[in-house]
Amino acid sequence: TKHFGSIGDQYLVSVDVDDNDGVYLSGYFVGNVDFDTGAGMQMQSSTGATDVYLLKLDNSADYQWVYTFGAGGYDKAYAVDIDISGNIFLTGNYSNSISFTTNSGVVNLNANGYEDVYIQKFGQCLNTNLTEDYQTACESYTWIDGNTYTSSNNSATHTLTNIYGCDSIVTLNLSINSNSSIDTQTSCGPYTWIDGNEYSSNNNTAIHTLTNTAGCDSIITLNLTINNVDVGTSVNGITISSNTANGQYQWLDCDNNYEVLLGETAQSFTPDYNSSFAVEVFESGCTDTSACVLITTVGIGENEEMSQINIFPNPATDIINISCEEEIQSISLLDITGKTIKTIHNESKLKVGDVSPGIYWVKVSTVSDKENMQKIVINH
Repeated sequence: TKHFGSIGDQYLVSVDVDDNDGVYLSGYFVGNVDFDTGAGMQMQSSTGATDVYLLKLDNSADYQWVYTFGAGGYDKAYAVDIDISGNIFLTGNYSNSISFTTNSGVVNLNANGYEDVYIQKFGQCLNTNLTEDYQTACESYTWIDGNTYTSSNNSATHTLTNIYGCDSIVTLNLSINSNSSIDTQTSCGPYTWIDGNEYSSNNNTAIHTLTNTAGCDSIITLNLTINNVDVGTSVNGITISSNTANGQYQWLDCDNNYEVLLGETAQSFTPDYNSSFAVEVFESGCTDTSACVLITTVGIGENEEMSQINIFPNPATDIINISCEEEIQSISLLDITGKTIKTIHNESKLKVGDVSPGIYWVKVSTVSDKENMQKIVINH
């Protein structure tokens, strides 16, 4: 069972069937009427008191086409008949005036009385049959027009000829569910992507394939930028400079648990005491820290002002002797990296018998805040 109709009034007056079991219904209607017998919609609106309709269904009572006409008066259809050639004959009444569209143009008729009779002949190609072909595919789809489509499409059309020799225009409604995308990433160092690989340099060619919710391939291309911070340094005298020209800087004291040196935020740094120093560099949203640089010659230029000092023997085995005309405040033994091994105060002899053989620095500080550093070799 199929039906059609809407809020407006619709009247069925005549039914006929052609040799191909096509069903033709005629009558008249008022207001807005949906003539589709299925889930679709074929809404028609009357222009007069009543308008004529001619509706064609297939042998399953599914909608094929509808033809309506009318003017300002009462226009009705009372009979429909199909001859052996498939021609359609429709007859009824009209009032006032009415216009009929023919192959030769528009024919305008005026009623001589309150209502006049009309008879109209139609071919089977009264209306072009329009349908949509809904398709889904993952990568590509070859349609009835012979073309292969690789992206979604709702505009391609193809014209077929129906059993009456009339055009049937099909519109493709294709959804391609495969998709591709670019995954843009920025990293301050090596980056591990969704493919499980670690990338240590810029990359815009790596791809990885996932399965989307439609069960189709989703191809992702990596667009990776590695912002490596240059943490190299150079030394000129006791001045250390970062190799990064346009960054932000913070200098650190390595020997004091990487203590932040307040106010030391320039590209170059000149310390006022001996220690190991590093620079933390901020660039392009990334941060890294240089290797520690040992500075051991701060105050060496004051040695000439310092009273004569002797450090002996060199090489040393057990005890290092220091002679100085000024009063000694402290003596420190530093390894080659600047790390303090031991310190004595107010003495002139430094025991090194328990120190591993190697090259060391001896730093002598006087009560007048002068310093002297000399390199010494310890052998056992």
